[in-house]
Amino acid sequence: RLMYAAAWCMGRLPLSWAQRIGDAVGVISHRLDTRECKVARRNLELLGHPADAGERDRALRQILRQTGRNALETLRI
Repeated sequence: RLMYAAAWCMGRLPLSWAQRIGDAVGVISHRLDTRECKVARRNLELLGHPADAGERDRALRQILRQTGRNALETLRI
């Protein structure tokens, strides 16, 4: 019940707040090297795009931030 209440509260936040929190979730996921981060990193490696490791890490951070945003925005539905 606590998770449902938290999801309900997050779904009631203004969109700009939800997006910022989603960005933070993505940043935290990257810094903690979560399972999702490892899977996304491996997927980028398998694609071979971008070829440069630094570019790939920037793409990984952007993917994780967008995933965090999508998760929080979904709660608004």
